[in-house]
Amino acid sequence: MLWTNRVCACTVSNMTSAHRVCSDFPGWVCWKSDAGRYWATNPGRLTREQYQAGCAVTIDADTPDELWETLALQEKLRTQAGEQ
Repeated sequence: MLWTNRVCACTVSNMTSAHRVCSDFPGWVCWKSDAGRYWATNPGRLTREQYQAGCAVTIDADTPDELWETLALQEKLRTQAGEQ
């Protein structure tokens, strides 16, 4: 896996599913590792409230669907923490 400017330059076949997932979540960078895990990271900073609410900077999942669900939860947590 090669990293350039904070974006993973993986093989095209590994990126397709991950990119489809991340297209629904602006700000997140997604990829599929050589080991077959799906990953997403958000290079932005978390507030103390977001961190305490369970927000994460980097997450992983077994499938694209699981990654999508986890990203949706992360976005919900970030929004809720920002409203407090």
